[in-house]
Amino acid sequence: MRLRQQPKRQQPRRSKRRSARWGRTTRGDDRGAAAVEFAIIVPLLAALTFGLIDGSLTFFRWTAISQATRAGAATASTMSTDALADYRTLRSVAEILGGMAPEDLDRVVIYNADDGRDVSPMDNPPPSACLTNPTGVSGACNVYTAADLGHTVEQHLDARRFASWDPAGRDDAPDSNGIDYVGVYVRASVKTPTKLFGADRAIGEFTVVRIEPRATPYPS
Repeated sequence: MRLRQQPKRQQPRRSKRRSARWGRTTRGDDRGAAAVEFAIIVPLLAALTFGLIDGSLTFFRWTAISQATRAGAATASTMSTDALADYRTLRSVAEILGGMAPEDLDRVVIYNADDGRDVSPMDNPPPSACLTNPTGVSGACNVYTAADLGHTVEQHLDARRFASWDPAGRDDAPDSNGIDYVGVYVRASVKTPTKLFGADRAIGEFTVVRIEPRATPYPS
């Protein structure tokens, strides 16, 4: 008795179509996910880049201002009660801030840090009145603008913006009254190009040093 051979079954074509359709659907989902990820990552990378730009400019401006106050305070201490003490101090500040636009510099304040406040003179910022007064406060500080940094000696003496706290009246004698402490404060604005984290901001820094004491002759 012969066994009848069963014909081979063919795979239905629809399964291949279904597989092809599934492959197209998977590739489409991958492209959609990549687009979503791209849309999320690009703004974050842009914010990071702009933040680095603004932060770097702010840091460099702060560094320059800090260096300018230190250089100015060292000069003010060395010049002591010399009539050109403030002029030389401003020149020292100008050398550090030479690349700064004049409109960015708000003010330079040379002030008496030993004014009887409770804290140590080395920690004293300028009095609040010196931060708003355009010319200075008698016995407390002299206030200068960007234009004053470019003055000649004659222009500096003629303007007499140093008269509020005249260098000649500063105490450099090592006596019972004590030697004055001079502070130099610089405030300037930072113009950030992206404005991502807000508008322009102002940076102010100060340095205080003790005035170099007057040399006293040995008793004969």
